[in-house]
Amino acid sequence: MLKIIRKHEGTIGICLLFLLSAVLITVPNFFSHYFKLTLDGYVHLNRFQGGITDAIRQLQVPLPINMIGFSNVGAAFNSAYPWMAGWVFILPELIFNNPLHALFVGLVLLNFITALNAYFLMRKVANNQVIRILGAFLYEFNTYHLIIVFGRNAFGEALAYAFIPLAILGLLEIMRLEKVGIFNLAFGMGMIINSHILSTILTVVALAVLLGINYRQITNWLMVIRYIFYAIIVTFLFSGFTIINFLTIFLKNKLSSPPFYLLPIAPDLMSKAVINNTVTDYPYSWNLGIVLTIILIMMLIQVAKRKADYNKYVIVASLLFICMFNWFVPVFDQIQKTGVGALQFTGRLLSYSAIFLIIGFCMYLDQVFPLKQKQVKKLAGVISLIIFACGFMSVWNYHRILNDSSVRLALTRQNYNDAARHNPFSFEDYLPKNTVKIIKKQKDKVRVKAATTTAITFKLDNPDHKEVTLPFAFYNGIKYTSSKKLIKAGHVNLRNTKANGELKISVKPASAYIGLFVFTVIVTLLGSLFVLVVNTGRLKTESGVSQTVKQKLR
Repeated sequence: MLKIIRKHEGTIGICLLFLLSAVLITVPNFFSHYFKLTLDGYVHLNRFQGGITDAIRQLQVPLPINMIGFSNVGAAFNSAYPWMAGWVFILPELIFNNPLHALFVGLVLLNFITALNAYFLMRKVANNQVIRILGAFLYEFNTYHLIIVFGRNAFGEALAYAFIPLAILGLLEIMRLEKVGIFNLAFGMGMIINSHILSTILTVVALAVLLGINYRQITNWLMVIRYIFYAIIVTFLFSGFTIINFLTIFLKNKLSSPPFYLLPIAPDLMSKAVINNTVTDYPYSWNLGIVLTIILIMMLIQVAKRKADYNKYVIVASLLFICMFNWFVPVFDQIQKTGVGALQFTGRLLSYSAIFLIIGFCMYLDQVFPLKQKQVKKLAGVISLIIFACGFMSVWNYHRILNDSSVRLALTRQNYNDAARHNPFSFEDYLPKNTVKIIKKQKDKVRVKAATTTAITFKLDNPDHKEVTLPFAFYNGIKYTSSKKLIKAGHVNLRNTKANGELKISVKPASAYIGLFVFTVIVTLLGSLFVLVVNTGRLKTESGVSQTVKQKLR
C-alpha cells in the first residue's frame, strides 16, 4: 500500500489539493446551517430529487417527464433539460440522510471536478507545475464561476463549465495528432451535452474558434478532421440517452420555449461589482472578478507591446468580454428574436472569455519565467491566495444576507424536501403549446391528491356531472395510462361523469428507454474511470508541452 502511495504521491497530492480547495470554497455557503437557494436552484432541486433521485431510490428508471414538482402538470423537464451529468448531486442524495449534507458534498465534488479538468488542460499549456495549478485555481475561483454555482444555483451550466476544459484539452491533443484527444474531446462534450444544451452550442462555437486561431499550425488537416469525426461518434455513446429524449420531445411536439431576449452587461454596474467583490444573480453586473479583470488588462498591454504566441488567446478573450456590454444594445434588439435570443444573458460568454484568458495568461507566465522557478512560485502563490480570498469573502458576503429577494430561500434540512417537491414558481417552459392555456385555466379547479415518480392522482369534485378538463400536459411519443381508460398522447380533455371521483395518470417507460438508460450509465462510469486514469497517470510522467510542440500549436 505504501509503495502504491509513494509511486503516485504526485497525483494524490494534486487531487488532495483540489479537494481541499473545493471544500474551502463551498463551506461559507453553508454557514449557519442553511444554503441560499435561488430561482434556478428550485428548478434543479425539483429535477434531481423529485424526478430522478426518488425514482432511482425505488429502483426505477427516471421518466422523460416530471410527475413531481413543476406544478405537477407532467412537464418534460427531464427530457428538455439534460441531467445525466448530475450524478455528483444524485449519488450523495442516495447516500446521506441529511439532504443538506448531500448538497454540500455534491457542490464539493462539482468544484473538485472543475479544478481537476482545468488542471488537465493546463498541462498542455504550461511546463511549470506551479503555473498549471494557478491556472486551475483561476478557473475554479473566478467570480463568474462562483456566480453560476452559488449566486444563481445554475447547476446545469456549472456542470457544463466543469467539462469545458476537458473538451478543449481533447481538441488540442487532436491538433497534435494524439489519439487520446479523441476520448477527452468526446467525454468532455458528452458531459456538456448531458448538462446543458445551450452550453453545448456555445462550446462547439468556442472549439471552432480554437481551431481557427490555430489553423496555420495544423500540419495534417485530414487526420485532424478524421479524429474529430471519431470523437463525434464516441460523444454519442455518452450522450445518446440525452439526445434521443431531447429530439423525441421536441420533434414530436410543438413546445413553448423559454423566452428569447438578450440582457447585456452594463460596464458601470459590472465595474462596481468588481470593486465590491460581489457575487450576484443580477445579469447586468456579472463579472470575472477583480483578479481576472486585472489580468485581462495586463495581458492586453502585453499584446500591444509584443508579438507572442499567447496573443491570440487574449484577443479572443477580450473580444468576447467587450461584445457582452450594453454598448451593442441596438444589435441585441435586432437579433434577440432569432435563435441567438436563446442565450438570454450575454454574460454567459464569460465562461469562454475566462478559459481563453487563463490559457493565454499561463502561456505568458510559462514563456516569461521559464527558468525563474522562485519568482514563479512566489507570483503564483500570491495570485492563488488573492483569488481564493476574494472568492471566499464574496460567497460568504452573499450567503449571509437573507431576504434580499422574493425568489431566494434559506434552505435548511427542515424545508429541503418541501422546496425540492413543491416549487412555488410556475413554469411554462417545454409544455405543449396547446395545453398552456388549459393548464392555467384549470390549475385551481382540479386538485392534485397525490404525486409519485410515475403517477399523478387528481381529485375530481364534480357534483353537477359536468365535463372536467385536467391541468396536465400530454406529449406525443410518451405512452400514458389512466385508472379510467387509456389516454392518447396529445389529448388533454378527459371527461369524468362520476361525482367526487379520482383519476390516476401514470407512465411506464418503454423497454428501449430503459435499455438506453442502463447502457449510458455503464458507458459514463467506464468513461469517467478511463479519463481519470489516463489523465492522472500522465500528471507525473508528462512534463508539459515541449517547445517544439508549442511552436506547432501557435
